[in-house]
Amino acid sequence: MIRDIAFLIVLSLSVGFMLGLLMAPQSGAKSRKTLLIKLKDFLDKGKFTLLEARVIGEGILEKSKERVGEVSHRLKDKKES
Repeated sequence: MIRDIAFLIVLSLSVGFMLGLLMAPQSGAKSRKTLLIKLKDFLDKGKFTLLEARVIGEGILEKSKERVGEVSHRLKDKKES
């Protein structure tokens, strides 16, 4: 439900933004060029954010694996004692 609402908000904002650019008092060619530049910037930022999240996630995964290994060793040592 919350995901649907968030999607509708993002969709509404995107459509409003694009309509605002298209209705701006500029020539159509200039408006399309501006829209393409902004869209490219938006996509580049999105790709960067995803890459950053992946790197952070991989770091967390590695630390978690190390921690699991440590706990596993401790449990084995206690079991053997």
